[in-house]
Amino acid sequence: MAGGFSLHDPVRYVFTSEYDKKYPHFYLEEEITGDILEQKYLSMLKMMCDHKGFVDTLSSYSGISYQKYVDNYKKAQKEILAYGVRVSVKKNVLLDMIEKENISYAYIHDIKLSQYQK
Repeated sequence: MAGGFSLHDPVRYVFTSEYDKKYPHFYLEEEITGDILEQKYLSMLKMMCDHKGFVDTLSSYSGISYQKYVDNYKKAQKEILAYGVRVSVKKNVLLDMIEKENISYAYIHDIKLSQYQK
């Protein structure tokens, strides 16, 4: 989660080219960098800021007001601080990341010793 947003895209919609320009990296591709994650987060906040009626409808459930999204968007445009990322990766990808020293700490919550393990 990132400020109330999941960075995982379980469902994708086809955006018009106008929306692709307005909300860059709203959907993540295969290649992910820190800059792309930052832009995705900004795009998700901007999407909420651009749809006040939708946010107002959800606010009674989520507890997050429209103004909170606007304030977070303004703050995120200046600075985004990240302290961790939750990922699901295959063993070889994780080992490659560790070898390249892109990871300073890892907490493994669930692991399967074999593909046949349930």
